[in-house]
Amino acid sequence: MKVKVFCDFDGTITLKDSGDLFFQTFSRFEPFHTDLLEGRINVRQYYDSVVSELPFPINENQLQTFIDSLEIDPYIVKFFQFCKENEIAVTIVSDGFGFYISKILEKYSIVVPVISNKILILETGYKAVFPYSTEGCKCFSASCKKNAILSNISSDDLVVYIGDGRSDYCPVQFADVVFAKGMLDVYCAQNHISYFPFKSFFDIQRLLALYLKKNVKKTKHSNYIQRMAIFLRE
Repeated sequence: MKVKVFCDFDGTITLKDSGDLFFQTFSRFEPFHTDLLEGRINVRQYYDSVVSELPFPINENQLQTFIDSLEIDPYIVKFFQFCKENEIAVTIVSDGFGFYISKILEKYSIVVPVISNKILILETGYKAVFPYSTEGCKCFSASCKKNAILSNISSDDLVVYIGDGRSDYCPVQFADVVFAKGMLDVYCAQNHISYFPFKSFFDIQRLLALYLKKNVKKTKHSNYIQRMAIFLRE
């Protein structure tokens, strides 16, 4: 059994939703965002629209200014170091885009695996690609994070999930340990999903260390059964 941490990016590692800010800065954000929130389009349709509206090519100086303006959780680097020292695998799972995520991580010299949507550079513009999209899941994502996680674990791994928003509602149902803030905090409380609330990665590191020491890396039986059922179907 291995401990594997899967962590959301926008609003969880970054202090603000860097995805929304990216499209507000470089694309035509409205009316697409309001249409998404009011249910007239889904997440994939929203991304297809805002990506298609990006100027081609994006000005590199303006992009760098945008990257420089973003801040991350002040304890995230120490948390990643804690995971490395304790042989805990960490993967960022985002329904945002590697186009800007990679540049933000590079700014802070963070090197961890990232699973995210992609923006392809074509001859005359950009195209959104969703590697883990599925018709079978109706979650608030273009690429289902549950699929990304299940594709990167064994059935008996202890799965830790960290998130803050709607795209995290689906994967927490398959995690053994959940750390939540923001809308995910409310969702877990309303749906009776066990979780630890957090404000920063200082809280997560402290609580995760205590949890692992006390529980000796035990998987949650109900979530283990759900994961096994999926693995057997595949």
